[in-house]
Amino acid sequence: MPNRAFFIALLGVFLVASVPVTVATDNVSAEHGSVGVGGNVENSNITTGATPEQVETLIRASTKELRTTYETRVKTLSGQLGVTQDALTSFFQILREQNVPLEKLPDTLATIAQRFREMQERLAVLNPDDPATKALIEKARSALNAGHYDLADALLSQAEATEQAAARQAEQLARDARAAADRRWLNAAAARAERGELSLTRLNYWKAAAHFKAATDMTPASAPTERGTYRRQWADTLSEYGWQKGDNTALRQALHLYRQALADLPRDRTPRHWAATQINLGIALAILGERETGTVRLEKAVAAYRAALEEFTHDRAPIIWATTQTNLGAALATLGERETGTARLEAAVAAYRAALEELTSDRMLPNWVTTQNNLGLALAALGEREGNPTRLEAAVATYRAALEELTRERASLAWATIQNNLGIALEILGAWEASPTRLEEAIATYQAALEERTRERVPLSWAATQINLGNALATLGERETGTARLEEAVTAYLAALEEATQTRTPFLWVVIQQGLAKTYRALKDNTKATAICQELHEANLGYQCN
Repeated sequence: MPNRAFFIALLGVFLVASVPVTVATDNVSAEHGSVGVGGNVENSNITTGATPEQVETLIRASTKELRTTYETRVKTLSGQLGVTQDALTSFFQILREQNVPLEKLPDTLATIAQRFREMQERLAVLNPDDPATKALIEKARSALNAGHYDLADALLSQAEATEQAAARQAEQLARDARAAADRRWLNAAAARAERGELSLTRLNYWKAAAHFKAATDMTPASAPTERGTYRRQWADTLSEYGWQKGDNTALRQALHLYRQALADLPRDRTPRHWAATQINLGIALAILGERETGTVRLEKAVAAYRAALEEFTHDRAPIIWATTQTNLGAALATLGERETGTARLEAAVAAYRAALEELTSDRMLPNWVTTQNNLGLALAALGEREGNPTRLEAAVATYRAALEELTRERASLAWATIQNNLGIALEILGAWEASPTRLEEAIATYQAALEERTRERVPLSWAATQINLGNALATLGERETGTARLEEAVTAYLAALEEATQTRTPFLWVVIQQGLAKTYRALKDNTKATAICQELHEANLGYQCN
């Protein structure tokens, strides 16, 4: 049975009783060592109503000299987003400074606007005892509306400093003043956490993590729920960064923080906070698990998701229940791909189908597309393992249904992801058929995906599709008399190795090495094939050449 890998990716942020729940549902399936990656569409309660090109035009026109030309459009868009025109202009500056890709501009703009509005709402109800602190917070809100982030940060810093100073004074009072001091520290921590939110709005993950850490550290022991919440926000920030940037160290740190947060957020006292933290812990475990060769983290991710579902039941929280079912399915499918039986894959299919009862295309299109994509991966894996073309045809139909809703123009990277996974199903079918038609279609599908999944934009996803392309080329090349296809397969594998290194993604590195060795044998180059097998053996990762 060929090795497979599943990538888990962050899908969005859901708020439940003021509990941030980050949900990830990105799968990777690999046929003959191929790698499929699930779709990823950011969710936001705000929509821009603008195309990527329109947002890009507004960003370029947000300078003082050109803004009057687009005043009407800016006014309309600011009204749609519920922010001031000055704030909208500052959003354009953030998008420009962070070099956000064209196709992500509307969704990222909507995310920034939503975080901005939520922060304004929190600041509006923040009611410190000190009138001076309250005035500083009001000034910070005004500065935010005007798009003056640095001034807002400075004012929040002053509010924090004011509350810290007051807290230190309160600590000098008698024991009966302890509660007053704690309230001051909580106010200071709240102000510092808002600085973290402000940094997230500006897509500065490391600064945001530092702010959430400071908020955690200054929260008194008498407020474990608040401390656990700030610690989870700190972990969420590191987890998102680790996923986005391929930073496994950040993910491991997030795991440690989630476990600490669970100590402050026990199920018997704060069940919804506890369940939310279990979900986010599961996400970080799953991301690391798909990058590693072992299965321990994936097993723990499954356990975390199932624990969360004990609180987030279908009756209590149907949408979070459904999204967690998708996450659970992703982890089960990853495990199923690394095992010989079908029980895990069957369980993954059941979880996805349960999720689709709530995540319908008319209500939650991005989540529906992601779950459809992941369902296709599991069906394809089952079809290959059972030798059942009906399962594969069902997977192809599932992908095509998703592509009818998610066009290349609408979300190019998600479109490319589904194209990648459609290619896997076609490749498996093609390997069973005498005609080369399916294999040639799979190759064309992978090549189309690579037009969007470039190395510069998504290096690991680019490497995954290069692996898949190499597999299809190698399978077709083994049937032909010439060596051109086999040589193209070697080129694709070697390209993938430039990103999927043994240190960074050991599982993918193994898949590539196995593919290369097999292709070199087909090329009658046994010297290179033997050298690769020896290197794989010496790596001691538990895998050998097939």
